Amino acid sequence: MSSIRERLGGDSIAPLSLARPGAVVADRITAVEKAQGESADLVLVAVGTNDVCTSSMDKITPVDEFGQTYSELLATIRAGVPDAPIVAVSLPDISQLWEAGRSDPKIVGLWNQSPSCRTLLGDADSDAAADEERRASVMQTLAGYNASIIEACAAVTECTTDDGAVNQITFSLDDISSADHFHPSASGQAKVAAAAWPAVQKALGG
Repeated sequence: MSSIRERLGGDSIAPLSLARPGAVVADRITAVEKAQGESADLVLVAVGTNDVCTSSMDKITPVDEFGQTYSELLATIRAGVPDAPIVAVSLPDISQLWEAGRSDPKIVGLWNQSPSCRTLLGDADSDAAADEERRASVMQTLAGYNASIIEACAAVTECTTDDGAVNQITFSLDDISSADHFHPSASGQAKVAAAAWPAVQKALGG
């Protein structure tokens, strides 16, 4: 069983996905507000990578702003579905994406032609000090986001985090899509589901 849905019951589960390509945490508040009136037995929250994986460093969401907005998001969810358990999933270590692909000229070439995640993947084969500092800044921001997720979840009733399990996943090239060498492959998605699953079980009292 590779997904949370399959682990919960497969086709007997009717999921409502609010995910959108490129969405940042602020976008999700509006999405959740539009979904008010829907019932839920469980809410999974996995958002934030697009806030740091942007087209340029100046477009990264500051950690303080991310934390405040993430708290507002959880509060909006709780108001909409007062009794549903919430699972707040940590953000994966995206530096592994760069580490896995940077030595492959074909992958680096694709990254250099793509607009995706320039903050991390721009000049992917460069070891210049400025590029190393840029990548380190991205990962420091991501660590701040994960700390904010834990803090925000602790302030909301019936909210459970994965205690950083998704962030601690080790990814290989097989876990990254061969189409864009950026998003998770089926095996990568399965690893994320497996890491988040204990938190889901805990939230559901299992």
